[in-house]
Amino acid sequence: TQNNTPTDVWTGKEFPVNANVSCIEVHPADYNKAIAVFSNYGVQSMFYTSDGGSTWAPIGGNLEQSPVGTGNGPSVRWAEILPGVGATTYFVGTSTGLYSTSVLNGMSTVWVQEGASSIGKVVVEMLKVRESDGLVAVGTHGNGVFSSNYLVSVNESSGGQPVSLLLNQNYPNPFNPSTKISFSLPASSHVRLRIFDLQGRELAILLDEDLNAGEHHREWTARDRDGRALSSGVYFYRLDATGYTETRKMVLMK
Repeated sequence: TQNNTPTDVWTGKEFPVNANVSCIEVHPADYNKAIAVFSNYGVQSMFYTSDGGSTWAPIGGNLEQSPVGTGNGPSVRWAEILPGVGATTYFVGTSTGLYSTSVLNGMSTVWVQEGASSIGKVVVEMLKVRESDGLVAVGTHGNGVFSSNYLVSVNESSGGQPVSLLLNQNYPNPFNPSTKISFSLPASSHVRLRIFDLQGRELAILLDEDLNAGEHHREWTARDRDGRALSSGVYFYRLDATGYTETRKMVLMK
């Protein structure tokens, strides 16, 4: 309206000096939350606010070569926020492909690469999401346009089956040399269960098949897809099923 007064959300916020603002994404369900993206190399790439711009915190996480943003990037070009039932997914387009996370945790945020075998490590100049069906459209530089439905929700059913899709914390955690990852399905679904490192690189695929409703689990022996033993450290396991995605952290301690 004509009574709106502009608010300065830049001065004194410790944003990078002389950096290029390539995108500002406002949460479609909560206008106090937003992501600001800077496309320069050598600076912190992303900042997040939950109070309408009064304060901002860097969220580049494992997409920064160093905590202060120096190094080789990647360069971040675009951000989109996709609300869902029970979870929100954050997508960013970068000079090395598309990444996502469901948890923003400052500089400890872990961004996982999407479409490694399809989109690949190409420049993602822009992306858009559609809340109604979870459509994510990705525009690349030199590799075409991609889309996928990524509706994040928790399904419910009745009877003796689980009433919600749930990914449990692995046990034991920390672990050595193996751990069990369990989850429940309220209905039949195609399920992918994958392991990632701190840099968001896919190390192993534990599941990629159709499963019936019920309780399921898989063992992981801390080896990558080529059978090589992994060193001590923090790893992530991610479950993708129809209408659901979730990522959890685990610790290998040798």
